Amino acid sequence: MNKIVVGIIIAIVILGGGYYLFIQNSSTANRIKNTDVKDNRGAMERYDDSASDSVLPEKGSYTLDSENSKLIYSAARFTGRPNTGNVSISFGSLILGKGEHSGNFTIDMTTITESKNNDNFLGHINSADFFDVENHPTAEFSITRIEPSDNESLSVTGKLSILSITNEITFKATPKIKDDVITVIADIVIDRTMWGINFDSGSVYKELGDKAIKDEVEIKLELQFTPLSEDEDK
Repeated sequence: MNKIVVGIIIAIVILGGGYYLFIQNSSTANRIKNTDVKDNRGAMERYDDSASDSVLPEKGSYTLDSENSKLIYSAARFTGRPNTGNVSISFGSLILGKGEHSGNFTIDMTTITESKNNDNFLGHINSADFFDVENHPTAEFSITRIEPSDNESLSVTGKLSILSITNEITFKATPKIKDDVITVIADIVIDRTMWGINFDSGSVYKELGDKAIKDEVEIKLELQFTPLSEDEDK
């Protein structure tokens, strides 16, 4: 009798332990499966959010979406806070061809703004000391060459005309393409004295010391291009 009871107890223990291990393994498997699904979903969402290409199409004609494009400048004396603002690009085109790319842009100098609406600054920057906007209401930039720079960037070379003076500049630009729309981001630094803008220049008037205005003007570009239709491209 005692042997039978002991045998039943042992059987119950074995079955109970097996059931416990089964439940634990199933729970672990479900956790692993759910984690994998969640992680893969996250990876897909991240990919979808950033789904864009950095390689320009071999050919195509594009026009600048002025409303969704930005040109932000920053200029400063050696001491003090910089002045920043926007300038509108009234026209832009980008032509891509096998081995040959070109583009033309018109910058509307009458639209210069200043982030703090500094009227004294705006009046002076529009005067003959700087951009002489009354006599030179636009600046022009034409692309002459686009070459690969690294995996994500391009080297853009072109001619920038300000105050009827033209100089060649080269800068890095990063293109992103999504749904046939090309967005180009670039940081550019130009030396204003190359266009004869010498007012309070530290390199021209060395006696000004820390009171001088820096020659370098920083420009941030975010340009958006949309493809022309076949009819528009004719």
